[in-house]
Amino acid sequence: MTLGKAFARYFEQETGLPVTWGRALLANLPTYLRQLFALHECTVDGERAVVLLLRDESRVRGTRAFVAQIEKAMELAGEADSAYCLVADALPSYLRRRLVGVRVPFVVVGEQIYWPRLGYLMTNQRSQRRGAAPTERLSPATQAVFVAMLLGQIGMPASATAMAEPLGYTAMSMSRAIKELEGNGLVRTELHGRERVVELAAPPKDLWQKAQPWLRSPVRETVRVMATDIAEWSLPRAGESALAEYSLLGPPAEPVYALASRAWRRLGQGLELIPVQDDGTCLVELWRYPPEASARDGCVDPLSLDLSLRDRTDERVEQAVEEMLEALPW
Repeated sequence: MTLGKAFARYFEQETGLPVTWGRALLANLPTYLRQLFALHECTVDGERAVVLLLRDESRVRGTRAFVAQIEKAMELAGEADSAYCLVADALPSYLRRRLVGVRVPFVVVGEQIYWPRLGYLMTNQRSQRRGAAPTERLSPATQAVFVAMLLGQIGMPASATAMAEPLGYTAMSMSRAIKELEGNGLVRTELHGRERVVELAAPPKDLWQKAQPWLRSPVRETVRVMATDIAEWSLPRAGESALAEYSLLGPPAEPVYALASRAWRRLGQGLELIPVQDDGTCLVELWRYPPEASARDGCVDPLSLDLSLRDRTDERVEQAVEEMLEALPW
């Protein structure tokens, strides 16, 4: 079995992420680099990367020079900005430690995986996902994934690949979110055959309470525009407009909608902002993550809505939020 195929098989077995071995990259490398590396294209869980197969570890002369040779080979191959991984049959332990120190990803087939971009540090004696320590606050993407899991929008247990598509994330982004959730004790992962699958670590209602210190409002800022200017955007209702749909609270005088802040930078160019409420105005909340991913029946999801109203002081709103949460089929 070739080194490349052995790498693909070992990596899939250890991580559960599918690897597709691609074409050789016929870079115009000088002789000393051709003797050191063979470059191949591959995809890991759908993400493209360049693999540098180490032909002869005895030619490695010092960590700094070796890293410079890797970077030079990538540059000459026209892949300077691409994700990459060094693959070898063997590497001395001192070199492995130093490569970890400078965050150069590598795989020693059958022995060790170090790929910080994917969040993996594995050995044949023990496998563990890096970054298992809890975070002080979940990232926006991770919070969106967590909300979708609690609401049952993703069937559990599931692999990162299966979870990514319905939420519009790449498998690699989903893997990072899972690692963050696992570090905070919100999910568990297990290797089932060639795939690592995820499931909630406790009942959804219990996890929602546990996660409160790590969650934040999805709203970055709120802008006011004319409702006619955004009529064709089909935005989900948010704020008290959504709460009125989930409870007995009356709708607000000024409608509220939600839009991802990234989408606003594209769609909102040239749109006139209105400083005060007027006839025909509405509010648009600019969210840290796409609200439509977990929206239901034309409204933002109830858990994100709760977080967006976290600083509420109106007793009517507080009661309506409690009514909404109590109605959830936890």
